[in-house]
Amino acid sequence: VDFILNTDGSVVMVGNSKTVNDQQLIYAVKVDAQGAVLWQHYYGTSLPGDKTAKDIELHSDGRIMVVGEFVNGTNDSDIYLFSLNADGVLQDSVTVGLVDNNGVKTDEHANSLTIISDGFIVAGSTTLENFFISTVRNAMHLRFDNSLNEIPQTGTVTWGPRNYGENYDDVAVKVLELTPGANSFYVFGYSNAKDH
Repeated sequence: VDFILNTDGSVVMVGNSKTVNDQQLIYAVKVDAQGAVLWQHYYGTSLPGDKTAKDIELHSDGRIMVVGEFVNGTNDSDIYLFSLNADGVLQDSVTVGLVDNNGVKTDEHANSLTIISDGFIVAGSTTLENFFISTVRNAMHLRFDNSLNEIPQTGTVTWGPRNYGENYDDVAVKVLELTPGANSFYVFGYSNAKDH
């Protein structure tokens, strides 16, 4: 799915692999500059359903950050964000599944992970309605601090809503930070809205 290049020429790649019982797990492998395998691991064994890797990023502190998703039920995929050390050992993880105003679980999908000055942003889509407008998907942007705690949705400049969209199919592909610490971001994505 994606890879990172380390300063020593080694590469960490992340993808997906089916197990003997046909469960899909997130798979990561590190190879040296000549392609020899240094380590390989599977992630998500304690989570239900199939797991799918979406993005990998190298943090300036040396952590390897991975975002994916897992099937938690019918029409219910949730976000799986985790960190690894340089040996591929799982350090920390968090799962996020949203629910609507009626307590019904919604369907979340990740497209990318962005490392920002004070944490991380996962961009993707959700079936969670925005402003009580029925929609196929809304653009989703979940923000986390450096300890993988989600920064809650607020109506202030701290962090806006987790999702945005109108009565269309809207998807966030990537979020970029404009100026570190300024709390300003570009959200790149797409919509099938004819009037936008």
